Amino acid sequence: MMAAKASLAEAKVKLREAVLAQRPILRNTIEQTKALEASLQQALQTSRASRSISTAPRSAIRNWRGKPKPIVRCTKASFAR
Repeated sequence: MMAAKASLAEAKVKLREAVLAQRPILRNTIEQTKALEASLQQALQTSRASRSISTAPRSAIRNWRGKPKPIVRCTKASFAR
């Protein structure tokens, strides 16, 4: 019985050490996750900003071109006039 109690106490000590060793690992994982979230948020804002800038020149070009002009076909009769 004494051996069983000693073994149980030893198992408890090892379990406690293992659990306490997880704290820095979990803290590091949380910090990495927060950094990743901030990075993704920054990338999203940059993407939105660049998208709004890149669409402006295209619309300006479309407005500059205006309506297409009708095609005038040259025939021999039009040169004879």
